[in-house]
Amino acid sequence: MERRASRPPGGVTSTGLAPEPQTGSTADARRLTLLQLARLLERAGASQASEQLVAADVAAGAPVNPDGSVSVVHYTAWLAREEARGGR
Repeated sequence: MERRASRPPGGVTSTGLAPEPQTGSTADARRLTLLQLARLLERAGASQASEQLVAADVAAGAPVNPDGSVSVVHYTAWLAREEARGGR
């Protein structure tokens, strides 16, 4: 189990270091918007990643959740299958 430093008042952890800046809520990798997925792929080093490209993939059959969100695992598995078939 990872040990976390407590944060006393004043914004400094018990280790004496300033805490990591908060960047907002953490996205659920199983339920990403098309834009969130595109940004994640871009940060991971994808040569082509945009909301429009992900939307085109969805239109071409990439799996989506009932609410329209996308699982990064299911999407990348679909991409791998498409690449193997020469489809993308």
